[in-house]
Amino acid sequence: MSIHSDLIRLGACEKARIWADDKDEAVIWATCPHTEWMFWWIGATKPDGYERDLRCIAADIAEMVLPIYEIDYPGDDRPRKAIAAARDYAHGRIDASARAAAGDAAWDAAGAAARAAAGDAHRDIIRKYYPTMPKAKGEA
Repeated sequence: MSIHSDLIRLGACEKARIWADDKDEAVIWATCPHTEWMFWWIGATKPDGYERDLRCIAADIAEMVLPIYEIDYPGDDRPRKAIAAARDYAHGRIDASARAAAGDAAWDAAGAAARAAAGDAHRDIIRKYYPTMPKAKGEA
């Protein structure tokens, strides 16, 4: 069976099948333009250890952007602890309840950061239309 028939059999989207059409397996993997296609392939083919690997990949990706969060929230270690818990869970060092507790704390932190970022964005948009505070009606 070829990689192209596998893409069809496993239900790859048409855009991915067209992109991969004239490429061999090594070229497809080395030059894939969409990470979601790569994640899809791993989930569709379920190689040995894929759940552990996907948890580790997610932790590595989260860790890449962690410094951005820590600039605004230098004292908040909940996301860093959640990343460590994800890795520990992937490798069988903690149970699901400990991983869930760390994840819940990280979601709480992420929610607070998202609300703060949304507030900043909203203020920026308002200031785009009103660079200075509008005068109250009746004011000289």
